[in-house]
Amino acid sequence: MVEIDVEKDFVQIFRKDDSAKTWNFFNVLFKFVPQIVELVYFCMQEWPIFKNCSCKFLFELTTGLRYYREVTIRRLLSHSAGLVDDLGYDGFDPGERIQTIEESLTKAADSDYAEGVARVGIEPGTQYMYSGAGYTILQLLIEEISGLSFQEYMTETVFKPLGMENSTFDLSTKPNMRMATFYMTDGSIAKPSKFTALAAASLYTTAADLSKFMIAHVSANPVLNASTIETMMEAETFINNTPVYALGPHLYSQGDTGSKVIGHDGSSGKPRINTAARIDMKTKDGIIVLEMGSPNMASSIADEWLFVKAGIADFVVIQRNMSYLITIFAVGYLVLLAFLLRWRLKKK
Repeated sequence: MVEIDVEKDFVQIFRKDDSAKTWNFFNVLFKFVPQIVELVYFCMQEWPIFKNCSCKFLFELTTGLRYYREVTIRRLLSHSAGLVDDLGYDGFDPGERIQTIEESLTKAADSDYAEGVARVGIEPGTQYMYSGAGYTILQLLIEEISGLSFQEYMTETVFKPLGMENSTFDLSTKPNMRMATFYMTDGSIAKPSKFTALAAASLYTTAADLSKFMIAHVSANPVLNASTIETMMEAETFINNTPVYALGPHLYSQGDTGSKVIGHDGSSGKPRINTAARIDMKTKDGIIVLEMGSPNMASSIADEWLFVKAGIADFVVIQRNMSYLITIFAVGYLVLLAFLLRWRLKKK
């Protein structure tokens, strides 16, 4: 049986163009994870991925077999598998040859800031370490277990059941899609990139389709049951005892019991894309921001929403208000110092 485990979601949409135009919802949708029943089973059982994936040889080359049996699907989903690639993918130009998945995992050619090697560098299960390569491994695993390409699998098990008619991971499958204009930071027009890492970076979709995807997350749907969604929302990875990742989604509530905000951001340098998604699983409201031309506008807006919604100052919010916070701390320190000096003078 090939059932899926899509786990998804977002909600209110802010965008410049109408919802009929297709955006590259870069690096977000798959993070809310479509998986087949076998993957969930292996995930729950903590089975090593290498029982089912030919990419084992890649890890033998880079880890000396020390940790490869501890790299599980659960850990790949929650960025705790010990991979140290720190990969985000910029993709390849339209006329450029794209790598095979195996080539990309060996050394990704479409990332300028990361080593690009799918290498286990820390003990799996011990700490959070973001890994785009982890999701590329999951892409390969889905293809090998299902016998379909990732695009075919996603079309049959997610897009068609949810009526997402304007969504694809491979633009060549939908040559007549009406595309939004792509921009660089300086305002110049760019062309869409092609990707090897489809699962991590290559979803093209519309606001209307994302709305269907969102509705499926908070209501009965043909691809995912409520118990699976609940399982995938449970915290798996922590930083200083604060939950940061579940089985796919980033956990934005940071342990706050009054909300349960999940989501994910995405970015690309060519073209310059920034996307952000948040949804509160308790109230079922949220935000989606898709924009091009700015490296962080979508994340900034979504983080402000998070602050207004739940009173949670995420990292971006703190960064943006750093000067204000420093001023408050400085004034507080001076007031405390003055008080202490006055107290000491009185004692004399």
